[in-house]
Amino acid sequence: MSAALAAFLLLVPEVVMPRPLEVSAVSTDAVELERLATRLGPARLLKLAVTAEAGGQPRVAAAALRGLGLAGSFHPEVAAQGLLPLVELVGRTQDGKLLTAATEALVRLCEGLQGATACAEPDDPGCGEDLGPIPKYMLQLAALPALPQAVRGQLIQAVRALPVATWRAHAPLLALLAQGPLPVRDAALAALGLLAQHHLERELTALALPPTSGELASCALAELCLPLPRRPTRPPAAVVPSPVPSVGPSLAPELAANVRTLAAGDQPLPQRQRLVDCLRLLGTPQDKQLLQAIGTAARKPKR
Repeated sequence: MSAALAAFLLLVPEVVMPRPLEVSAVSTDAVELERLATRLGPARLLKLAVTAEAGGQPRVAAAALRGLGLAGSFHPEVAAQGLLPLVELVGRTQDGKLLTAATEALVRLCEGLQGATACAEPDDPGCGEDLGPIPKYMLQLAALPALPQAVRGQLIQAVRALPVATWRAHAPLLALLAQGPLPVRDAALAALGLLAQHHLERELTALALPPTSGELASCALAELCLPLPRRPTRPPAAVVPSPVPSVGPSLAPELAANVRTLAAGDQPLPQRQRLVDCLRLLGTPQDKQLLQAIGTAARKPKR
């Protein structure tokens, strides 16, 4: 067991530990489970999960972790207290079911922290300092091939749920993860897409251009062309210079050229369909013809 998790769990005296049956009895009732979990607190819930796992009670362990996630969704202080120990648990457990339950709870905790620690602007001084190295730790876990791909994707999803200012420095690692297997790739691209909405699109732009493969480049371009949500107002160029092509009302010329190349009729149809929003954004007669050709190809019966 990791030192941080062990120290956290040692704070909980045995006399206040809930009985496994107490948690199991409400495991299917989200409202009651959240109430019980909030009353018990993250330390007791995590200790129960660890004890139940060791004692061969996977349902109790999963219920305790689900309760932690529910409590953290409604109570930011619970999410803040339980986040690091829960990440430590994800990093050490080898039980597949417990790992899945832990990462699902982790996403909920990070979502619970969003409203409590988000800043008006990503560059506000002191934004998210309390989270420290946790986002980097989660992304390092997400890079481990030994973990199930779905778990790795959820770890990235959890990072994305945190305030952007707490993890924007790790965009290069996200760009590497975007070159991984499908669940990992999609989660990493979604995170990079969120950075692009805050005008931090360097890594996503690089993935959208050659020599990136057509499939990955089209996925990156699709993120850049998402119509919603609207991006915040870009800071003045004199304050925050942008050394890479920016995404504004339209795409930079090199990005637009790659969209048209990847949407051409000799390219795979799924790849072309990914670029529909980009073609609509560009809106020239050439792009409208490509859009029409994609629609026609999609309507053709499969052989």
